[in-house]
Amino acid sequence: AGPALSPRQPRASAPKKGAWGAAQRDAAAEEGGARKKARRGGASAAAQALDQRPTLVVLYPQPGPGGNPLTAYKYPSLSAAKKRAKGLVENVQFTIRVPPEGGDGVVFPPEGEDALRYLAEAIGHKALPPQPDVQMPPHVVTWDIDAPNAKRRPWAANVAAFSTEQRAAAMMRHLYLTAGPRLKYAWWGRFDPGSAAQTATPQCRLTGLGQFEPTFPVTSLAVLEDLQKGPPAAAA
Repeated sequence: AGPALSPRQPRASAPKKGAWGAAQRDAAAEEGGARKKARRGGASAAAQALDQRPTLVVLYPQPGPGGNPLTAYKYPSLSAAKKRAKGLVENVQFTIRVPPEGGDGVVFPPEGEDALRYLAEAIGHKALPPQPDVQMPPHVVTWDIDAPNAKRRPWAANVAAFSTEQRAAAMMRHLYLTAGPRLKYAWWGRFDPGSAAQTATPQCRLTGLGQFEPTFPVTSLAVLEDLQKGPPAAAA
């Protein structure tokens, strides 16, 4: 046993009840607040990255006097594209498409507002990896096929993007051969690489009857077939 305490030596006062626990709680709360702030910052950065994607706005042709011709625009962000389409009827007067992650092919609409928010939060919490940095291919093909018995979907798979003119030409020819007279139109536009222009330059407009717009550069199926084959081989 230890030495007895002198009556004149008071025992050390015990810490006030809950003082140690309160300090730990304060430290934990501060750390938790820092983590939440970091997650909010990560989610905010992820949301900004999801918005800063090159985005297409395709304006469908409108019949009648004063109707708009088919036009494709490219904007540096999803929000800018939505601003351009404000006031128009989606899937009737316009559609919006974001870059494909898997290379050339059909391009899809952007995620809905709720899905974008949840995706940004998941990326901010590191539950998902950041979205890859993808670009919009320069060649855009859009089409309309008369298919009254087709199943109605929230959006139509009628816009595709391609990295080369050969692939875009092959898609035009594929639409012509498979849809035949039911093809109302297939339209091909091109964005000049490195150009600040936001409007696609029309390359070809084709109907199911094999008719071309005479003012467009491509004026015959033979040209499309030549493009599909690629550039001629170099002479030996």
